[in-house]
Amino acid sequence: THYLPYIFDRLKAELAPSGRCLAVWQRSVELCRQVYKVPQFDPEGYATMVRRQNAQLNPQQMVICRALYAWRDAVAREEDESTAYVLPNQQLLRLAMGMPQTPEQLHAICHPLPPLLHFKATSLLSAIGNALAETASPSAVDSGGEAASASCGAFRGRSDGAQPAVTAGNTYAPGVCAPALSIAGTGAVLHPMQPSLQLQGVLPPLPPEPAPAVVGIGASPMVPTAGQGAEQQVRYPPAPTRSPPLPPEQIYVAAGW
Repeated sequence: THYLPYIFDRLKAELAPSGRCLAVWQRSVELCRQVYKVPQFDPEGYATMVRRQNAQLNPQQMVICRALYAWRDAVAREEDESTAYVLPNQQLLRLAMGMPQTPEQLHAICHPLPPLLHFKATSLLSAIGNALAETASPSAVDSGGEAASASCGAFRGRSDGAQPAVTAGNTYAPGVCAPALSIAGTGAVLHPMQPSLQLQGVLPPLPPEPAPAVVGIGASPMVPTAGQGAEQQVRYPPAPTRSPPLPPEQIYVAAGW
């Protein structure tokens, strides 16, 4: 929002001569009325991914692929990241074909290992192990991995509001959410992926920001009034010194990490 007033004045000055300010405002209102919808998980999406990647997987590998596909979606929602960041499609297929069961095998198949997988290695290997156990029964392999989807149901988000469990080494236990580390004296929460944050006592609270003024549609500055032409004053962009950067510690505390 640092340069928005300046950009607003420039756009208004360019649109005023052609009389398009009102049309732009109406289109902006329609855009603001759109509501974001959380994408729903498709349990059969793994088959489309395999077909698009032109991968050749046997029935056992398909079961593991389905388990990894469900695990990746659950972790992406838990960490608020994209599925491509958690585990790209090509590496997911390599894991399905390699079927690693130890951290050494995991690093050998996925090199370099995505950053989040270093933290989720235990949970990932557990998902693969559960899928391998399901493939021991012929019915699970013949059905294309339906039992593997049930084994990955534990990796869905926790709905009971319980605190997640943590294993030794500050890693995730299979089937639980990410642990939250509390910052003593501040009430803030430090994410486990931020171990480099050094706490230096209790940080002072950030001052509250003033509430922005609400402008009605009828009195919007986007709508040109009578006698208002293209010649109008344009505000200069504000100097960068008006928004001093905050220390990383205060940013993490304000964000709740």
